[in-house]
Amino acid sequence: MPKFKADPLDVINLIHDANGLAVMAHPKLIKNDDYVQELLQLPFDGIEVYHIIHKKEDEARYRKMAILRKLLITGGSDFHGIETKLPKAIGDYLIQSESVADFLHVLQAH
Repeated sequence: MPKFKADPLDVINLIHDANGLAVMAHPKLIKNDDYVQELLQLPFDGIEVYHIIHKKEDEARYRKMAILRKLLITGGSDFHGIETKLPKAIGDYLIQSESVADFLHVLQAH
């Protein structure tokens, strides 16, 4: 599918209008933490702290951003089933259980 550019606030509002939670995915791929900080001024519900490309120092930095802004901490493997890309299988990359518990609690209340 062709990609298109969209205003981040419009996308967040669209997600919220659909009763969803807006989470900033893999912030390290943005390659500019100043821009990540700027984007986090928008009404995000969470940030993906745990991702296969994030090193421990990235996780610590994004976790701190999440805690300071009272955002949900999410994570994932970004598994797409592509043989030439990591991770090779679902479950190869895990996140901390307390982050999952917090996320599930918010989902149940949402």
